[in-house]
Amino acid sequence: MIIEPDIKLDFKDVLIRPKRSTLQQEKNRFKSEI
Repeated sequence: MIIEPDIKLDFKDVLIRPKRSTLQQEKNRFKSEI
């Protein structure tokens, strides 16, 4: 339950600040979570 809001916040942050490094890291983290 804590991961859901965390991911949403991360996603929003990525959308607001589209960065290659951040995007790649977010994607990697998301894959690891699944």
